[in-house]
Amino acid sequence: MAYQLEAPQEWDHLYQARGDDVNLYRPFLTGDVFRGVPTVDSAGEKKRDVILVQHPCSLRIAGVHLVPKLLVAKVQQFPVVEREDWTGHVRIMPLPELRPEEKNAKKRHFSARFEDLFIVTPEQLSQGVRHACMSPLGINTLMQRWVFNSTRVTVPTTTFHERNAAVFEEVDLIEEWCEERAETMDPVDASAECAAWLRQPSVEGGVSRQLALREAQQRSSIRRQMRTYLKATPPG
Repeated sequence: MAYQLEAPQEWDHLYQARGDDVNLYRPFLTGDVFRGVPTVDSAGEKKRDVILVQHPCSLRIAGVHLVPKLLVAKVQQFPVVEREDWTGHVRIMPLPELRPEEKNAKKRHFSARFEDLFIVTPEQLSQGVRHACMSPLGINTLMQRWVFNSTRVTVPTTTFHERNAAVFEEVDLIEEWCEERAETMDPVDASAECAAWLRQPSVEGGVSRQLALREAQQRSSIRRQMRTYLKATPPG
């Protein structure tokens, strides 16, 4: 069966948050768009808008600290690509309505250019401002187009979701954990605390909660366990 590159039913379905709606406590993740990140090429250093394109599982060491080198693609204004045209434009990831607050409609639409790649450090990334976080659908669509650009093989977004759903759930849990601990802990320390909790089993001799997240039926139970733990346990 031949698969085609997919397009979202609605542009908003690509994004989890944009602009002021981005949660500062959400861990950096594939598909995050940053403004004003210092990048270096043959012409020297320049601040650019970029998007993280590395797979979620390759972004961190021990589930907490970002790896020293991160792969990003340049983001720039681009005319809106209508849904029926998403099977083309294979060298980009369309980012329609990335800036919906712009009064000029032409300034709302962008794309990520897979031909303009940069390696940045976590410190460089932090010098920019995170403007958008993609939804699971958005990340899966980005991965589909990124893989197709590199291999000319089309992988259904549902296949990416089967592999990534547990990671998406883990990021949501860490975001909630960090927000709950915000008054008493640094986000990095709170993330480490959550990661350590996730690596423990719910019951003695069982699999870790992190592995259990791979089972869709287990996710709501783990989320309830986490909320109970946070209420009953002081930070640290």
